[in-house]
Amino acid sequence: MRKVTCLGVCLAAVLGAVTYGAKQQVMILEGRLASLERSVSAQKEAAHLLKAEWAHLTSPARLEKLAQNHLNMAPMGGWQVISEPQMSTFLDHAAPHTSDMRYASAQDTPLLEGD
Repeated sequence: MRKVTCLGVCLAAVLGAVTYGAKQQVMILEGRLASLERSVSAQKEAAHLLKAEWAHLTSPARLEKLAQNHLNMAPMGGWQVISEPQMSTFLDHAAPHTSDMRYASAQDTPLLEGD
């Protein structure tokens, strides 16, 4: 009877230790899970904030106002519209002739001191 009691006490102690260890691991994992859930929530909130900021920054009304204030841009007037034949004439006069074109070469660039 004494051996059975001793064996029972040892078995209870081992099972208690295993249960305690499992409980500690569960508590650690629950802490990590809570931390990850907070991180995911913060990332979602940041993404939502960035989407709202992007929508504000790219709003057409805001961009139009900035263009008018800083680039002196305005909508085209009717006098600025030309027909296709006028456009080809304009492009022919505006385009440089191939004989006038000159490409830069290494000889055209001055050497830096110390080279």
